[in-house]
Amino acid sequence: MTNSLSLPPPSRIVLLGRAVLSRNGSARGRSSAKLEEAHLFIARHLSDYKLNPERIARALCISVRQLHLCFEPTGESLGQYIRRRRLEECRAMLESPMTVQRSVMEIAFACGFSSMPTFYRAFHHAYGAAPLAIHTAAMARLVGPNGDQ
Repeated sequence: MTNSLSLPPPSRIVLLGRAVLSRNGSARGRSSAKLEEAHLFIARHLSDYKLNPERIARALCISVRQLHLCFEPTGESLGQYIRRRRLEECRAMLESPMTVQRSVMEIAFACGFSSMPTFYRAFHHAYGAAPLAIHTAAMARLVGPNGDQ
């Protein structure tokens, strides 16, 4: 067995580098696993307007800071991720024949939004159209051009 201290300096540097990389790699793996757990928890609780970083971190048994760090490599913050997922869910519901009878307000609240002005601004910013326009177009497709279903 070779004592790493007896190796020439470049070899010690390589060993040190490998140790750091393996430690960071496992940390990266844990972070990735926690990110996946966070995505699943958020998906299950997306409709809850009280969903917040503290609640998610507590459920994952990590700090709020660690939770935010999990999202950092994605280029999307936790808040941005939650908002995007809620908007995607709202758009799907607004376009779905299964929810065509529900109002825009009911759909927004069902997806976890607690403020209609905030929802309308975010939706318009994300999709370039008002939620009511999307919903009305979906209802028109369902009914057909002559008003028959």
